[in-house]
Amino acid sequence: MRTEQNMKPGRALRRAFSIGLTIALVWTLVMAGSSAAVAQADNDNRYIIKFKPGTAAQVQQAVRARGGQLKLELERHDAVAVTLPTQALAGLRNNPNVEYIEVDPEREWFAQRIPYAVPMIQADQLDDGLTASQKICVIDTGVDATHEDLFGASLGGHGSWYEDSHGHGTLMVSTIAAIDNDIGVLGAAPNGHVQIHMISIWERFGSNFVRALDNCQDAGANIVTISAGSATNSRTEIRAFEEAYANGVLIMAAAGNDGDTTVHYPSSYPEVISVGAVDRYQEHAPYSVQNDFIELVAPGSAVLGAWTTQSNEDVREAWLTLDSLAYDATPVAGSVYGEVSATLMDCGDGSQQCVGASGQICLLSVNSSNDVTSEVENCQAGGGVGALVHGDEHIIGYGEALVKEGNTAIPVAALTDQYADLFRQQTGDVVTIEVVDSHYKLAYGTSISSPYVAAAAALAWSHHPACSNSEIRQALVQTAMDLGAPGRDNYYGYGLVQAADAKAWLDANPCDGTGGPGDGDDGDGSGDDDGSDDGDGSDDGNGGDDAEGLQLSVDSSRVRGQNYADLSWQGATTELVHVFRDGSLLAEVPDTGAYQDAVERHSTHSYQVCDSDGELCSDTISISF
Repeated sequence: MRTEQNMKPGRALRRAFSIGLTIALVWTLVMAGSSAAVAQADNDNRYIIKFKPGTAAQVQQAVRARGGQLKLELERHDAVAVTLPTQALAGLRNNPNVEYIEVDPEREWFAQRIPYAVPMIQADQLDDGLTASQKICVIDTGVDATHEDLFGASLGGHGSWYEDSHGHGTLMVSTIAAIDNDIGVLGAAPNGHVQIHMISIWERFGSNFVRALDNCQDAGANIVTISAGSATNSRTEIRAFEEAYANGVLIMAAAGNDGDTTVHYPSSYPEVISVGAVDRYQEHAPYSVQNDFIELVAPGSAVLGAWTTQSNEDVREAWLTLDSLAYDATPVAGSVYGEVSATLMDCGDGSQQCVGASGQICLLSVNSSNDVTSEVENCQAGGGVGALVHGDEHIIGYGEALVKEGNTAIPVAALTDQYADLFRQQTGDVVTIEVVDSHYKLAYGTSISSPYVAAAAALAWSHHPACSNSEIRQALVQTAMDLGAPGRDNYYGYGLVQAADAKAWLDANPCDGTGGPGDGDDGDGSGDDDGSDDGDGSDDGNGGDDAEGLQLSVDSSRVRGQNYADLSWQGATTELVHVFRDGSLLAEVPDTGAYQDAVERHSTHSYQVCDSDGELCSDTISISF
């Protein structure tokens, strides 16, 4: 699994978005004019000081002398909670009455977040109540069956399937089946109906995958997802996948994260749907391989998922804003927990003390190693209160940066080169970094894309259980949202998987238990074989060509702290149109072709526009803010 985000700087300035997900969180920024030092919120730089018995008065006096404020006394524990400037830490740590100082971790009320991937693949448009007929076999590292976000999921497997000391398998399962329970994240099929069968593999040889595929079939799985591979094929493995496909199993596998044209297996076997990755803007993820075998793509960049609680790994999440706009960031291993808001300063490669960084957040360009301890120490020595690091996109940008625990005392987060280029243009602006303890991870890779395609297949198939695996595959290909060059291409395959459109296509093209991918294709490689498809892979449901129907597009904007959904349309035939939000009538307005709806940050909404007589409606479009 890799970590990367492909973000165009111009678009980043226009869009406010949550960290791949929707949550009602409040970000508080307190700024002191245009000065370099930014006043901290009341709970910023908050620490717990443990002192020697009988020295409370002396320690409190020392805190005040260094500009700190007493927030809470813990008499039974010989400790106090204080807010304290970062530069005062060293002196207090050397105080003979102080035993230790630690960050006072801020707790939050749990709330459920909706990964942007769920509406992007239209999973939120289909009822998963019929998916008990679907069994998805996940071949991975196991699944943490005790995870809070998988209680109520239909889980089973072979051997010690319920153990996951690595975390990868739990993440894969959560993309499909994380429960709708008001905490954590939401899976693509979140109501506990779809069956998950885990095959845990630790020796990742071809023979292990052959055996796992056999076990999937023995368990009655009709869908298999694999998030592993290599550039070497195997005749034995080829025969196993041919046999499974002939037996009616639909198989998808991650295409690979090398960012080049490498051909991986098993994803490139003809019987397997090779799945590439896109980001939240439906753009090719730079780590996702490009080759002749890419068939479909699904979200794979900055997707939040559940992570195992069964390992000793210290799991963190990092939240990042620039001028109140949220950006995806990954935490740096070993970073302290905490939140800090300050102006941004470019500190170069961090090889020298960052002079003038007092009270600011350092932007560090690191190229030599994923160990950024010395660079962060140089930021801190210059008075920096937080650090953002970036460098080799296949190391730091993918969330694998680290600092040695105990060496630094400021929050540190990692961002990719493209984000860093944007942030470097905004030095002097206010940045907020928050690093929190978590059982969830912001993850990147085609590994995540594959189970999303599996979920889309299960949702569509559950409404048409008489279909064969090849007919479901055909429906997914025919209705994929065409991205990149028209028709199939090596970056996006046939396009972005669309669960609801696949179900609608099957409604209009009933299965006869036969068929295969590409049947009925008109030969242009676009998956457009009838007069009702507009070439973008989506069925607009109005019974005609989109070019002659009601066309809706939805974008987002932010003005003076308020987020807006900006709707524009064409093709309405009545003087008034009805604007629907989340399936309910929002407004009746003149057909001006535009409407703006004020929305809350970190929310997700779906919009549709219809003629006032209800005869003509646009597609329903979902967007996250």
